[in-house]
Amino acid sequence: MEEDALPPYEPVTCAEQRTVKVVPHPVQQYDLFQLPKYNKTWHAHIIRCDEKGSEFPAWKMPSVYTVGSLPDSHCVVVVTSRIRQKFNEIYRQYILREVEAGDDVFLDIFTPNNKNIEKYGLEAAKRKTRSDVLGRAVEGVATTGLALYRYYMKIIPVNSDRLPLEWALLGYHLGVSEPEVRDQFTLLSLLLELHFVQDLNSDDVSQLLEKKGQDGWEKYLEMRASLATENIVENTDEEMHEILLVRGLLEFAGHQARVLYYQHDPEGTPQDQERTITDSCRILGRTLRCVFEAKDEGESERSNRMHGRMQIPRPLGAHEVRERLIQSGYSNIEISELSVNLPIFLPIGIPVPYRETLPATLVNGLKRKVVMDAITVMSSSDTYMLHLPALRGEENHIMMFLLYLVKNGLEPEVTTAWMNSTEGQSIYDHTLTRMREQLQSLEQSILCLNTLRAYLYLLDPPEPAIEPVYACYLCDFTYLLHGDTQINRRSVLEVVAGSAQKTLIRLPPGVAQIAMPITRPPPVHWCDGFVDRYWQHRSNEAMTHEEAYRRTVLSIATYPAMPQKEQQITPELVSWLVDLRPGQVQDIGGDVTTQHIQEELKNSMYLGNYLGKEVCYIGSSWPGGGTSSQSTGERIILGEHASELAQQLCLLHELIIFDLGSGDSEKLLPIFNELEKAEKACRYFAVDVNRASLESHVQRLSKRYKHVDCYGLHGSFEDARRVAMGMPGKKVGISCSSTLTDFEPKKLHRILQGWHEVVDQLIVSQHEPVEKKELEISYHTTQFTEFVRGGWDQANRLLGWTEFDDERWKLQCEITDLPQCHMFRSEDFQRIIQNSGWRVSKCYQDGKTKMSMYNIIPAQKADAGPCRLPHRLNTLEVCNPIE
Repeated sequence: MEEDALPPYEPVTCAEQRTVKVVPHPVQQYDLFQLPKYNKTWHAHIIRCDEKGSEFPAWKMPSVYTVGSLPDSHCVVVVTSRIRQKFNEIYRQYILREVEAGDDVFLDIFTPNNKNIEKYGLEAAKRKTRSDVLGRAVEGVATTGLALYRYYMKIIPVNSDRLPLEWALLGYHLGVSEPEVRDQFTLLSLLLELHFVQDLNSDDVSQLLEKKGQDGWEKYLEMRASLATENIVENTDEEMHEILLVRGLLEFAGHQARVLYYQHDPEGTPQDQERTITDSCRILGRTLRCVFEAKDEGESERSNRMHGRMQIPRPLGAHEVRERLIQSGYSNIEISELSVNLPIFLPIGIPVPYRETLPATLVNGLKRKVVMDAITVMSSSDTYMLHLPALRGEENHIMMFLLYLVKNGLEPEVTTAWMNSTEGQSIYDHTLTRMREQLQSLEQSILCLNTLRAYLYLLDPPEPAIEPVYACYLCDFTYLLHGDTQINRRSVLEVVAGSAQKTLIRLPPGVAQIAMPITRPPPVHWCDGFVDRYWQHRSNEAMTHEEAYRRTVLSIATYPAMPQKEQQITPELVSWLVDLRPGQVQDIGGDVTTQHIQEELKNSMYLGNYLGKEVCYIGSSWPGGGTSSQSTGERIILGEHASELAQQLCLLHELIIFDLGSGDSEKLLPIFNELEKAEKACRYFAVDVNRASLESHVQRLSKRYKHVDCYGLHGSFEDARRVAMGMPGKKVGISCSSTLTDFEPKKLHRILQGWHEVVDQLIVSQHEPVEKKELEISYHTTQFTEFVRGGWDQANRLLGWTEFDDERWKLQCEITDLPQCHMFRSEDFQRIIQNSGWRVSKCYQDGKTKMSMYNIIPAQKADAGPCRLPHRLNTLEVCNPIE
């Protein structure tokens, strides 16, 4: 071996230079299949369809759909926004351009190409092209749902072409609904179907009840989508109304997901507005017949079955219908829950607070527009009736509804026929009985009074000359409602009489004599009774208008049906007062308050009304009761002056204390300790809408005191005012934390006026304005944030679905400059007190926290007397009314 062929002694190194290029992973078609289907935004592209493009597989992808072909054989394809970039990367060579929803290109997809025209002829080619486009749309909507439906509604301008999509979306929602919803939907359908069947004992009904499946509806919706795709629907409005009826039925069964978003037209078409519920029942009855009809029955059998159905359904909840369903295995509870006022809610979508209170026999005969306009007025935030607690009860809905119809002269024939019916007469009798026998607030008396006048106006129309006397409705007496107090109803009648008298003065004596007949029925109507008595005095004794008016008012003052004492204890109040034990809580309207909050919450969601903060209170305690500067100031004032206040209270016989908005606060303990030390027997009623904190509060206090009996009243301040009115003894109201005074001036004035005739003394706190930074510190706390989130949870429970969460809502606090809440200065607040019939006996102020507590008494009473004050408190004694 040669020497130079031997390996070297040193290590050998081999080097090679290489260039590495990183190539991105190519986007494949399966990437499009893995992405979500639900998107709010879709984008349309024109795709070149040549020899290769003819195999374009868009119709197989969940987020890509072929809309249709253009006359030049290119395709219009829509893709979701989330895969738009990936789609462009994969099919870049086929994309010609992107098009917007308003472009004319979407009209061209309904234009047949020359090849189809030559093959089928022009008209047949048009029908085929339309059917192909809508068939693909229906397939996409039935698979994807709301998102693609919305896009198609933008690019398809003709209503008759949109109908297949409406049916497809309805089928989609039925398919994705929960099993229990589909069960309810089936039961609802059976319930309604039985109400249209004339012979409930027939074999057809037995076979119908044995099915109990959902396949009938699914097949029916597919069939309607197919028919609307293949043929142009002539009566688009009626078919759209049918779709809305079925949507309402599905929603009534409990399907909440996205239902509110796809209303075709919230206001309805003109045809829908003019339809009555009876018309809707006919449409719905025809739909149910098609759903439950056997496919294999012949024309003669189908004809016979149609004759066996009633044109108008029997009333829901009919005994024989219930019995047939019970025989088929459905429970009484299931049937009751479904049958309550379904004919009102389903066809016209009455909001929740009214669908259970307005009589179906009246509403069903009215035009949809009339009903919805009435409810809008009744629910409007600008309507004063909505802000009067005394009129919020469900028993008032029908009266307000009748007043709206009569005042505006709407559907008088239908309304008159209903008033003459058995149900209408029972409402009249009930209203009259309430006025004569029940203790009512001023607002309630006026509402009942004008309801009776509405009956009189339609059933016994006055002569034209006297018509203005009966044309005065609730709105004419709004100035009486500001007092918000219970007064003798004779005074209300005198004001109404004065209104009528002013009208009569303008009439010539001869006209008045002709207009006011001498022979009228007995004075069972309040207004009619006044007119009857007035005419007797005027005609028989030849009196002047003024003399007849005074004599009439005098005679009405002795009217026997009126209660002699407004402030009396009702039997119900006596009952629970006797049975109530210290430490117990009595419901005086708290459950109803929760219902009202639930109604207002749903109104705020459906109608856009303002939602108050009360929803937070009913489930959570106020978070600043122990740490805020306001509470600190109150504790200082009450602690320093507990002995003095207790001395004043000890002088009151049968002392009753109402703590308005007590929560679980212990601020009043210094006063209670002094009362206990003096062995002063008294009853303490804590008032709050939060029952849990109320129970904890009174149970804790009851174990602590022997002479102070502690009870809880679950309800609003207005509920407590009515209870206090019926109680004997000396009553004192206490409101801490600015609870009673945190309202705008007019409302605060009404509240103070309302308590003027109820209690002998009020102790109220009020926080004067502070710097914004200090105000922010009071509320921007972890506890307050949790308090608001607790309100979210409570609102979700009341709604029945999750509406309030961090994804849909943003929680932020903003301090406004509006003159409300914490914006009263001492002189402003004292002026409101004076104007409300009260007088400030003493005002205690803590200068550091700017918290004030006012000891106020009715203006005619004496002062609380002098007292010794600690040096750190600024105390203001007011002996004369403030100018």
